[in-house]
Amino acid sequence: MTHLRTPSAAASLLLHAALAEPRAAASAWHVWRRGGGSLDDAAPELVRLLPLVHRNLPPDTAGPEDRGRLAGLRRNTWYRNQLRTRAASKALEALAAAGEPLMLLGGAAVAVAIPGGMGVRPLRDVDVLVPEAVVTGSWSALQALGLAGAEPSAPLRRVSQAAALTTPDGETLDVHWRPLPRAAPQASLWAAARPAELHGVLVQVPTLEDLVLHACVHASSPCADPVRWIADVALCVRAVDGGFSWERLVDEAGHHRAEVPVGAALELAGSFGVPVPGAVLAALRPARRPRATVLRERTAAAVPGRLAHHARQWERYRCDARERGERPGPRGYVLAAASARLRIPHGSAPRRTRAADAVAAWLLRR
Repeated sequence: MTHLRTPSAAASLLLHAALAEPRAAASAWHVWRRGGGSLDDAAPELVRLLPLVHRNLPPDTAGPEDRGRLAGLRRNTWYRNQLRTRAASKALEALAAAGEPLMLLGGAAVAVAIPGGMGVRPLRDVDVLVPEAVVTGSWSALQALGLAGAEPSAPLRRVSQAAALTTPDGETLDVHWRPLPRAAPQASLWAAARPAELHGVLVQVPTLEDLVLHACVHASSPCADPVRWIADVALCVRAVDGGFSWERLVDEAGHHRAEVPVGAALELAGSFGVPVPGAVLAALRPARRPRATVLRERTAAAVPGRLAHHARQWERYRCDARERGERPGPRGYVLAAASARLRIPHGSAPRRTRAADAVAAWLLRR
């Protein structure tokens, strides 16, 4: 069973206000307000939903003051997103000038792909995908522009999917060499991508089906914010009336061996009004699952710290090694993990794993 973080009670009400049909949305809004929900001191996870609430609520639902403040939050979201994406577009322009293929991922891709998305999908950073073969060249080009960030080593790229750079304006650009934690061929993703423009820079964006796939796979991470990915799934599914290809989503989930996490995420999203066909959920329930996946999920659910972190990293390394035609093993994993000097999440352990470094040094001497 895939374990997903579920929204809080307050977040659930605002998700219904942001995504449900008009009558249910109005009811959820009134319950949230009567229950003490305030626009003055709402938690950050709730504030990010308010622009979408403004777009979805019937005009006469909220009072004039609330309506005006919601409209202001939506305009502010658009303005901040413009600043963030404009800062990142300078880096994207440099990569495009070098002839390297670029694809937006995550929230930036959703904001660009959905009509009016810049006003309703708040961004914390900009994610861009480049082929792994050009990561080193891309990093050099970005550092020449003044972006700060250590270039990911080859061992690090084997057990992770992205690394961050900071622009001179203080914004974050996440450079991905794979779109998902698990290594898999990317030919279908690039072939189906659509052209788009971000502040005059030509980029690619994934199809709506691929965006939903990515959101659902990332939902199984212990750090995934359910408010963010549920809203993204709803925006993508409803972007084209009747034009969303559920068949392609199921096919791509099978291609990435992600049927179970995608099915679990869609089932949860369906409880907030996302129209997921029952046949799709049935198709995403395989009779048998890989033992490594079951072990990883059980470990992540039982031990949300260092052990769960290494369980996830091991599966990434194992899949990546097989894609490269290598035989995965403990020695290769320890060498990759220690050489990359992986950070331990949640601040529950030292930033550098000294024990792993010592074991790797011992293995290198053998």
